[in-house]
Amino acid sequence: EEMINNCYTGKIDEKNIFFNLCRIISKYNLQKEDFQKLIQSNYQDLNKKRYRDFDELINYCKLSANPVGSMVLRIFGECNDANLILSNQICTGLQLINFIQDINRDSKLDRIYIPLNELNKFGVNEGDILNENSTEEFIEMIKFQCQRSKNIINSGKSLVSNLHGSKRIPISLFIHSGNLVLKKIEKINYKTATTRPSITKLDKSLLISKTLIRYLLNKKLI
Repeated sequence: EEMINNCYTGKIDEKNIFFNLCRIISKYNLQKEDFQKLIQSNYQDLNKKRYRDFDELINYCKLSANPVGSMVLRIFGECNDANLILSNQICTGLQLINFIQDINRDSKLDRIYIPLNELNKFGVNEGDILNENSTEEFIEMIKFQCQRSKNIINSGKSLVSNLHGSKRIPISLFIHSGNLVLKKIEKINYKTATTRPSITKLDKSLLISKTLIRYLLNKKLI
């Protein structure tokens, strides 16, 4: 955190490991606030392991995910209010999908990123998650989580058409990857308390190949 602050006050010399980052910050006018939010999200992970409701979870996404999109847009030279709103939807959607995908992994760290009031709504006990028990109630809850996350990430799709040239490629890949994870979750019948679905190297290769071909043929990427 101190080093990031030093990048904005010119206190980093060429021998410092943060020197190249300072150059990138200056070149693309990356905002100090975005770095501060990412750092804050890491501190929050150390101390907060439950989220009361969806609004509280979304506030975490504003720290842990949305700043990344802001940085990417600035590096692309495409940062404006309209694009930032769409980027936030994509980043938040991806973060929520990651929470669903990693339920089993996070539970081993005693972290649950499903809102507590939604656990109660669907009749899911924390113990079911911590003990890797994908009950029928859990499955119904994850179906709901997946549909909501899908709606959020796809609501940002028009960002792709707003961008210019090859900048559209990585953003469309982010969206396609998120949707692919959701399909993988569906294939295991939403039992993410037991199994972590993942995208294989073959999946990634096919996704990248299809996207590049569509770009070269001047077809819509998403």
